Amino acid sequence: MTFCVFCSIGSISLGVVAWFIPCFAISKIKNFRELHQKVFFSFFCCILALVLQLLEINYRVQINDLSAVMDTIAAVVFAAVVLVIGTGISNGLAYYFVHQEAK
Repeated sequence: MTFCVFCSIGSISLGVVAWFIPCFAISKIKNFRELHQKVFFSFFCCILALVLQLLEINYRVQINDLSAVMDTIAAVVFAAVVLVIGTGISNGLAYYFVHQEAK
């Protein structure tokens, strides 16, 4: 069970980081070069969060805990979609606000 806990906590943490990096970038960054690095890191955290969820699902399949996979897969898919859309929107807003400040 410790692997599942690690994957769940890691995925949630990386998802939160993926959303807070653009918020930090809006308030601190004034040029696009620094923003590109932060946006890249934000999407990288998003991807790692999704990979951790895939690893957890794979682990549950390997230990034949298919009922847990079937019970949680809809929520995992919904959370993954929200994470990707939220990360895209927050990074898009960061680009917009930094562009407005650069004018």
